Amino acid sequence: MKANKQKSKNLKLEQEQFIEIEETKKNNYRELLKTSSQQTNKPLNDIVLNFLSSNNNAQQLIQIKKLEASSKLLNNGKKEINEFETVKIIIDLIYYVQFVNGSKNASANKSMSQVINSILLTGNKDLVDLVNEKTAESLSKLLDNNYKLSSVIFAISFLVDISNLVIPQENINTFKFINIIQEKLSQYCSNLELSSNTDTLTLYDCEHTLRGLVILFNRFSNIIRINLLENVNSNNNSNENLVFRSMQSLSKQLERILSNSTFPRQLGTNAGYLVSEIIILYSNDTESSQKQILSSLTKSDEPSNTSILDILNQSENSFYSKFIKFPEINQISILRGLCLTGNIYSSLTKPIYNKLNENIFLNIIYKGICEYSIGSVDQHNRFISLEYFDLCLSKIKEWLVILEQEKTFKKEDLIQNIFPNLNNYEDFFKNFFNMGLELVWRNWESTINNISTLATEVFDLLLTIHFKCCDVNTDNSNSSLFIKNITIRLIDEDWYQKNKYILLKYILERVGAIFMINLRGNFLKNIFSAMIDHTICNSVRVFLELFIEQLKLDFKPTNEPNMEVKEGELTKIEQYWIYPLLEVLTETDSVTSSRIIVYALPVLLKVFPESLFKILDILINRSSGANQDLFNNINYNIRLRISLALLNSSRQLSLIDGRKLQSKYYDLIEKSLQNQDESLRLLGLELVCVSPKQTERVTIRELKLIKNFILLNLKGSSPFIRNQSLSTLFRFWLRLRESCCKVFRAQSNTNISIEKDDANASADDRYMTIEDLIDYINWSCQLFTYNIYPDAPFPRKMLPLEAFSQFVDIWSSKCNNTPEKKSLFEFLEYVEKKSVLLYSRESTEILVNNLWDNYDRCREVSTDILLKFPSPLPGMESEEKIIPFLLWAVKLACSPKARECDTGAFALKLYLKKYVIPNGLVPIFHSSTTNPVTFTTHSDINTAILEFISQILRILKSQTRIANKSLLEAAKFAPMHGLILSLRYVLAEISFQDINKNPEQKKQWKNLVAEIIELMKLVSGIVLRVVADLAPEGNNPNQAKLEQNDNLPNSLPSGVIYDDDERLANNFASSVSMADEEFEDNEDQNDEEEEEGGDLSEEAAKSGQNLQGGVGQIITVCSWQCTKQISLVLGTILDRVDMPSKESEDSQSIITTQQIEDIGDQFFTILLQSRHKGAIEKTYLGFQVLCSTLMKSSNTRLNCLPSKWINFLFERVKEQSLQITRRSAGLPFAFIGILTGESTSHLRVHHLLHQVMENLLTLAGNTDEAFDSNEPNNNVEKNIYLPQVHSINILKSIFRAKAIIQELDQYLARTLITVIKAFSSKSWSVRNSATMAFSVLVDRIIGTKKLKADNSIINTTTFYHFFSRMPSVYSFLLDYFKRSLTFIKENTLIEEGKIIQSSVYAILVLFSRLQPSNIDHPNDPLAPAAFVPLISQCCQFSNYMVRQISARALVPLISTIELIPFVRDLLKKLNFETTDKSNINTNKVHGILLQIYHLVKGHLPTINPKEREQTISTIVSEFIPEMLWITESKTLPLGFIFYSILIELQKNSSNLLENQQEIISPIIEKSKSILLTNKFDTKVTCLPMFYTWIESISEFVLVDLKRQCKNDTTAEQRKQYNEILMKLFLHSLYEIKIFTMKFLLKNQKIVNQVLDQQELQNQIIRIILNDPNINCRKKAFKLLSFLSLPLSIENIEGTNNTQSNINFYELLCNTIWGQSNSMKKESIIIFGHYLKQFYQQRITENISLNEQQIKVLDNWVKMVKEFSQIHQPLELRQAITEAIEACGDLIFTKLSIDNQLLSKVAIESWFALSLLIDDDDEPLRDFTAILASRVIYLVKNPSSSTINDSEIVIMEGSKCLEEIFSNLTLQFSNYNDYILSRYVDILNINKKNIFNEDFQNSKVLFDKEKDNYFEEQLVKIQLINQQIERMDQSKTPLNHLKEKLMDSLLTCTSWLKNTRESNSTSALSHWLTFNQDVFTNFYTYLVTLSSIIANENSNTDYSEFLSNIKSNLSTITIHPVLVMALDTLIEKINTKNSKLPINYYFLTSKQQ
Repeated sequence: MKANKQKSKNLKLEQEQFIEIEETKKNNYRELLKTSSQQTNKPLNDIVLNFLSSNNNAQQLIQIKKLEASSKLLNNGKKEINEFETVKIIIDLIYYVQFVNGSKNASANKSMSQVINSILLTGNKDLVDLVNEKTAESLSKLLDNNYKLSSVIFAISFLVDISNLVIPQENINTFKFINIIQEKLSQYCSNLELSSNTDTLTLYDCEHTLRGLVILFNRFSNIIRINLLENVNSNNNSNENLVFRSMQSLSKQLERILSNSTFPRQLGTNAGYLVSEIIILYSNDTESSQKQILSSLTKSDEPSNTSILDILNQSENSFYSKFIKFPEINQISILRGLCLTGNIYSSLTKPIYNKLNENIFLNIIYKGICEYSIGSVDQHNRFISLEYFDLCLSKIKEWLVILEQEKTFKKEDLIQNIFPNLNNYEDFFKNFFNMGLELVWRNWESTINNISTLATEVFDLLLTIHFKCCDVNTDNSNSSLFIKNITIRLIDEDWYQKNKYILLKYILERVGAIFMINLRGNFLKNIFSAMIDHTICNSVRVFLELFIEQLKLDFKPTNEPNMEVKEGELTKIEQYWIYPLLEVLTETDSVTSSRIIVYALPVLLKVFPESLFKILDILINRSSGANQDLFNNINYNIRLRISLALLNSSRQLSLIDGRKLQSKYYDLIEKSLQNQDESLRLLGLELVCVSPKQTERVTIRELKLIKNFILLNLKGSSPFIRNQSLSTLFRFWLRLRESCCKVFRAQSNTNISIEKDDANASADDRYMTIEDLIDYINWSCQLFTYNIYPDAPFPRKMLPLEAFSQFVDIWSSKCNNTPEKKSLFEFLEYVEKKSVLLYSRESTEILVNNLWDNYDRCREVSTDILLKFPSPLPGMESEEKIIPFLLWAVKLACSPKARECDTGAFALKLYLKKYVIPNGLVPIFHSSTTNPVTFTTHSDINTAILEFISQILRILKSQTRIANKSLLEAAKFAPMHGLILSLRYVLAEISFQDINKNPEQKKQWKNLVAEIIELMKLVSGIVLRVVADLAPEGNNPNQAKLEQNDNLPNSLPSGVIYDDDERLANNFASSVSMADEEFEDNEDQNDEEEEEGGDLSEEAAKSGQNLQGGVGQIITVCSWQCTKQISLVLGTILDRVDMPSKESEDSQSIITTQQIEDIGDQFFTILLQSRHKGAIEKTYLGFQVLCSTLMKSSNTRLNCLPSKWINFLFERVKEQSLQITRRSAGLPFAFIGILTGESTSHLRVHHLLHQVMENLLTLAGNTDEAFDSNEPNNNVEKNIYLPQVHSINILKSIFRAKAIIQELDQYLARTLITVIKAFSSKSWSVRNSATMAFSVLVDRIIGTKKLKADNSIINTTTFYHFFSRMPSVYSFLLDYFKRSLTFIKENTLIEEGKIIQSSVYAILVLFSRLQPSNIDHPNDPLAPAAFVPLISQCCQFSNYMVRQISARALVPLISTIELIPFVRDLLKKLNFETTDKSNINTNKVHGILLQIYHLVKGHLPTINPKEREQTISTIVSEFIPEMLWITESKTLPLGFIFYSILIELQKNSSNLLENQQEIISPIIEKSKSILLTNKFDTKVTCLPMFYTWIESISEFVLVDLKRQCKNDTTAEQRKQYNEILMKLFLHSLYEIKIFTMKFLLKNQKIVNQVLDQQELQNQIIRIILNDPNINCRKKAFKLLSFLSLPLSIENIEGTNNTQSNINFYELLCNTIWGQSNSMKKESIIIFGHYLKQFYQQRITENISLNEQQIKVLDNWVKMVKEFSQIHQPLELRQAITEAIEACGDLIFTKLSIDNQLLSKVAIESWFALSLLIDDDDEPLRDFTAILASRVIYLVKNPSSSTINDSEIVIMEGSKCLEEIFSNLTLQFSNYNDYILSRYVDILNINKKNIFNEDFQNSKVLFDKEKDNYFEEQLVKIQLINQQIERMDQSKTPLNHLKEKLMDSLLTCTSWLKNTRESNSTSALSHWLTFNQDVFTNFYTYLVTLSSIIANENSNTDYSEFLSNIKSNLSTITIHPVLVMALDTLIEKINTKNSKLPINYYFLTSKQQ
């Protein structure tokens, strides 16, 4: 709203400033100029003509400025004399504008005056005479009393501003001008005083009137002074005296402005200056000037001194008496004016005539402004006063500069020569400089940007003055030490102070960088660390840049300032910043280090570019030196991140070229691209891809890196990383395109130079050629399409799809066919011709099938890619190829499943764009099953489109007929919504703007649109009864008995008759026929469904595909989907089709006014009758489009519809019979749709919003407040409350609508008041609605929760800000609060009292979300103090929750400064209430303690550390002793709060016990004695809150114990702590025991260093075995994993073992394999620790395995195989990962190759990791990748006994998986048989699959969700086959597996052949090999058989086998991936060629 108001004000000003000249006058000037142009040059003529043609003030100003510039050339002799005719016209025009027409454009007037000035300077007599003539003529008009020009003030200013113009009779006319101006000023002031809101135009006029006076005084000050002195001295003070009268009136008006505090500040500024000018007028020397200033502005002791203002006003009250009553800001505006007034330098600076130790400037002006600014609270006044003070300092600086230039004074004497009353600079520094400095300290941290900026400017001026007057190196005076002290103070200020760096910058410019470093050695490190906050990064960067440059300058020899720094000295400079930089980079998190690199590194490298490689050498351990060891042990990823970021910045700064980068740092980049950390991969990718030069050629090495990245990262789960990767790759492809295009052009143009290969360059270092580019494009296209294979998970598909889409954009000639890109177009045409896989048949098939994907986004992107393909689509050029695709599309569009409908709709849209629009090829659908589709071709594209849409409508009408008979039958076989969706997609592609140009086409479309609208209305009528039913799932309307609707025509607009009955819909029902026996099996079921759902058509029944699911569910889904699509298709029509601008234009419009009204009525019907939320929400979208369109319409009938609908809606709201359903169901959506439409229509005034909000607030406010009602409250809901309920629900929804959120601010206060009042309603429904609305309003006002904790600062706003936005809420809440509390006190026991209590609770919740305000004003009318006693009263309520929230609500109302005094007052109340201990009001006492607790908890964290310790000390020493009696009290809730207070004090203090030992120690000892009591009396345990109380004591004691353990402890102390902890650990009370366990789990250091581990282990095992509480046993299991002591598992049944060990092991096994999951996780993890200890013992003792140890290992193998499976609960999969981690460093590395069992343990653990690394849970995948990377590192580095984090590279999951399978083959080559058997299990070769049964399409309404959406079977198939190829078949016979695979392949291909033949009429059978189950198994057989045959040595004859395979597949459409696999198999069989094609293993990085 504020923005709109400001916009409106600016518009008014622009209109006011526009110089509007009558058209006749313009024409006259044009004629004159036309005549003049024949004689002179044109430039001046053109400028004037353009000015006359301008239609806004901005254009006018531009032309006048041009005229001003051109006129200055006249004086330079640049214009010929014959152009003076035009100049005369200009003079006439200017004077006409100023004195006849009038102009209020001050800038334009100023320029016009300068034009006249320039003309006068020419000295041309004719022109000067003309100007003087015009001036005299204008003056006579101006001074005429009847002159009514509105801009008279601007005209006077224009004249006065012409400095070279001699105004006739200046003496008299000057005062006439003053008189005219003051009269206008009086008028404007009166207007401003009367208006409640400042009128913008009046303010503008008033402001420029004062400015006009300033100009006048500046020019004629001598004339005014002389005349005024003559009149005053001659006592000619009569009213007839023009001089005296005008000056008297003017002074009164100025006093009027200065005395009014409501006037805008800028008026006071100018008025103050004018008053200062008047004061100085009555003086002629220094002393008289001083007397005038003193008598006017100070209390004069000399009666003889009379101010000129007193003489003018002739009143009893002196000007001084008025002056001191002026607002202070206006007082200092007069002081400012004195600074600006000329010729009074000596009067201001010389000693005052009667006070020789003072002067006016320093003691009155400087001091007065400074003191006011220091004490100013108002932010605006403070800003203005700072401006004034800045002016004072500027004057001092100006005077100093003048004296310096004279070079006659010493530096230390300068200030004394300006101010003779000062003895030396030390006087100035002490008395005045520090005063200015205090002003800086008070304002430099201001959140108001203008104030802080001014404060820094003041600081700069102060430093300038200081350095001009003081030699900082001479002595130790205060002024000399100032710079050192101030620098230290600023350096030590908090790092987050943004302006600190600006102040330091000013010091740095004067003292240098070394000076600062010497003061604080860690200065630079702190500067780098400050970049943790992104809000100050820029400020720090600016300072750092200056600092580094200054540092370099400081090292230059002083005698040769231009000499470069020597190389040896440069190292010294680097020492200052390199190591601090690296320390910060390696110590901070990745976000902060990135900021430092982004902001700081360019600055550093700009000054020291050669330092880059030194930094890199340090990071990657290539350098040596004393400090190198500091970085050797830093985590490798951290060093890698910093190195990459450094290289990135350097490359963008062109410090290193790509070729050098790749060759020198190839390994570094390669490791980053394979890293698990996604951000590191992105950094590496950016480093390779992005170059500052767009045409930099790409090397083969770079291409390899890019390929490697793509292969490993095509699968990703993070959308952000995916988008970032795509963005970076796109930039690479652009670079690749531009560089190759340049190479292509260079082949035919020798003038184009390109980078060429070096003669000695390696193969990888050479540049890419055009042939390389073609290969890369083919490789990429094939890779992208192969990666969207059937059943690929969403993370796998999205990046390839989006990459392919962008890839096509890059290389498509069609997308880049523009005239300016001709050469690029030719190059891309060549690329398209050579790149056979860019648009291939295989790509088309894969993308078309991907339209059937499970995910919406995949379907959308696939469609977008296909739309970019050539037309017709590659591979689908002939009708024979098109028919299967089209049948598939239509049948899917007719599916009951929403996903399949979307697929069909996309496919039909694709057909429209690729066949109908380009070629006019239209399908004709028939009911014949043998020939369902024929084609016709239309030459007219519009006719083809109409025919295509009509064909879709034919099938839809046929489906509608079925629905008319039986909705159930239609829902199963002809659900309608898919074809409606298809219509929407198709209509969205139609260009209706082109259709409007052709009347004949428009007529055809008019008929079609009318037909669509009628059909949608019919379908809506059929399904609405379901979605409007109260229980839609149970609604099964049988419509066979209804009268049939024959509105559906059987013909198209062309007149062709079709068989459009139900048979057409049945022919395209989504189904695949099954075998006859399958049909027979389902025959009985079909008969039953026919009886239930009505007559089922014979054709549909024969399909056997009856949809499974509940009848109600099937009908409901169909009905709501239809409703949704109807609304959206109508919305599409309304959005795309132009509406009639007049009702009379209906016949010329595609859609008529009546149709639009009908659509609106249909929307209303759905919104107000539907009970289905989805239907309502989708209808709302269409309704919103309609309303927005109507609001923009110029058709009166249409434009009025929303207003009529609003009235109708309010009638519905007021109906007391309207049911409350689901928060008023669609009613709020109807309102929001209209209001959103109004908002998006960009109307300036929102009339409907105002009407709606006013009516809703009125209806919602009709509440009967309980405290005003005498009627007894009953709980029966009355209908009279329904309008109120609906109104509140609607208000809630409106405030949740984001589209209109900006327009609702003005209604926030009233709505909040209304809702709070509704809490007191007797109706539960009203109160319930109010609760929901209140929650929305609080989020709207304060903000949605960003953190879980309600009281987090991020979730809050300040008290002041909240009420300053809504002042009316303050008074309401205060009054309502008071009355509510009074009512509750009087009616506590009745129902109304409880109801009112709920409204009070709501207010308290609101307050609790606020935080204390930073703005404190003693007279603030919105201060929180008034609420404090009311909330304190609530803290005494009997309801515990009210007391709790009241205490929280109190925190924002008490400032930190008031904390101690307020708590002190609370303690006084506490002492008063507890005087009589036998009669304590526990509620009151508890409420007081709660207040103290929440105040302490809320305020302590916000206080700075120093003050916090002081505050805590005060609380402990003064307050805690007053509450010690609570420790003896049996009222445990009081004890709980007391201990909670102590805990908060502990948490916020670092040395609480040391400082307050005498107070805290007794409490601790008392608490320990309570806890160590092992048994409590049952009477005590039954007390309220006993367990909460005992937990608080436990926490208090344990927190203190943790503090003590942090210090260095002796053995005796550790023994003591161990004793206490063990007693608590074994405590009989569950709460103490469990709390101690939690404490130990959080503090592992205490467990390892303080406790006796053997004792702890024994006790833990005892708890695990015997404790009945499961939580205790869980915690005990976790604690056990902390201990490093061995747990015996060797001789479980041996005689040496204790019974506890036997029982414990048995318990462990029973828990792992038992039915209950409660302890499984902990048991599995402990088993991992046991296994680790077993391996350690075996390594130490080198013993063989016994029987029991074998059982343990078998148990482990079984465990890892079982619990790594995806069907297991997540916590168990996490547990097995943690178990492997516990023992992984041993089981994978400490192997005995000859021990099969130990190898099996390792093998199964590897396989478990391979499963877990592909888990559905991302954190688990990441954890497994880290674990796998660490283990692989150990395996590859057997000499490393431990893992060094500084060396290990955490690999990305895909790379880990590859390494796992590779390691299995290499490490366990002796166990290939076992590994092969496990491979076969993973490949599912021996399992029953789809080829063992007849194929049938899914018959369920909703697809079953997968267990794992991330796992990819195909990846493992490829990785396993890579390993099978490596197996030595002489050692591992594979014949049995080969025979099995050959049989499986024959079965598979035979099944495909039979299924295709038995479903020959089905379109779906065309895509059989694209079915995920078929594809995966078929691919497995092909690839695995290829891998086996690749290395076999036998000469097996495969001819018959291949012949059968080819025969079976002869008629089958095969997926391109399967084609590649099959061709590879045949190639291997025929040629024994082991070489694999490109992208054979397309899901791995190990391609061949």
